[in-house]
Amino acid sequence: MKIDSLRLLPVLLAVVAMGVPALSARAGTTDATTLSLQTDFEGASVGEWQQTADGVVEFSILADNDGTSSHQRWYSFRLEGAAGTEVTLRITNAGRTNASGAWRFNAPAVSHDDGETWNRIEDTRYRDGVFEFTYTPETDSDWLALVPVYNFSRWLNLLETIDSHPRVPEIEIIAESLDGNPVHLVTIADNDVPRSEKQSVWVVARQHPGETPSSWMVEGLIDWLLSDDPQAAALLERCSFHIIGFINPDGVIRGNFRTNGAGLNLNRQWLEPDANAPTISGAIDRMIEHQEAHDDILFFSDKHAHSSIRENFFYYNGAQATSDELYEEMLAFKRAFNEINPDFTARGGRDGGIAGTTAKAWGYRVLRTHSVTFEASYQDINYGPNDGRYMTVAQYKDLGADFGKTIARFFFEIPLSGD
Repeated sequence: MKIDSLRLLPVLLAVVAMGVPALSARAGTTDATTLSLQTDFEGASVGEWQQTADGVVEFSILADNDGTSSHQRWYSFRLEGAAGTEVTLRITNAGRTNASGAWRFNAPAVSHDDGETWNRIEDTRYRDGVFEFTYTPETDSDWLALVPVYNFSRWLNLLETIDSHPRVPEIEIIAESLDGNPVHLVTIADNDVPRSEKQSVWVVARQHPGETPSSWMVEGLIDWLLSDDPQAAALLERCSFHIIGFINPDGVIRGNFRTNGAGLNLNRQWLEPDANAPTISGAIDRMIEHQEAHDDILFFSDKHAHSSIRENFFYYNGAQATSDELYEEMLAFKRAFNEINPDFTARGGRDGGIAGTTAKAWGYRVLRTHSVTFEASYQDINYGPNDGRYMTVAQYKDLGADFGKTIARFFFEIPLSGD
């Protein structure tokens, strides 16, 4: 059954209403340019802040769940009152956050059009535990964040857009989060071909709220699968895609970096899910139900982003987890992906066994097929034609689309359009 679009409207309204309350101005100066950091919107987060001089704002990063967690790196806010004026922002507790060593190559994201497009700020410095960046805002309400933002509301809008597409036979709600937000499973397939004649690929994303590149990759994959590319159409005759695109909506809405609303790292919940991880239980139940009914899962990809490794890569199945045959096939698949998209690297990552409580390890153990954690770089990459350049939204989306293209070409010998 198709998703009830009317059910999305109250969720969208609730998402907007759940933003962190706006912070009032802290004790600052009487400079001519008065700046403020606003957080009264979905996914926003910032700690204490103050304007310390004309054009200078210092702020701290707030830990997950309003400071109650040990996980601390995400920030997202609107800088108001500075259009056309050079501003320097300093993160005073950068040295005490997760992955603090990565600040030396961090480039914050900025949007001048309410999140439609994102650019990077590369005038940065990190010293003595303080991260500092300087730029000139284009508007009086620029949006700044750790990486290009992808909020839950954008995912809901995407679902409404694709709901009537003929290649989307079903959008199910498979679980409800602790805060009452739905978790959707999107099926993309050619319904004219019997299910018994197809294999399937399963994709999970956004276990960790701050890893927004994972959602951009999912959107890129969906865009390509529903495009007029003949390769996509041919692939869907042979393979269905099942995408759980937002498995931690609560953490994203709250402005967390790594946890859900109960403080759990969901990617450590796949062996025996906690009662406070209902979205993981829902995903597990649905995949096992599918596997028992069809036994056709070719590939399981859990999409993430890495804050300190400057590569786009897989953590992938080892021979001891699956078989020598699948292991060698995975190595060849990585090389094939690298040929299609040089922003991906076959050299990166490592293989792994069946131990552990991550989605990847669960996939080895239960699905007995290819199972990977797909990591995209938060920042720049240090290889290939884009060596030293910061990742863009377009590149993240291309990684998602080219994952699908590699599935088509490698497993089903469907040539790239133009081959």
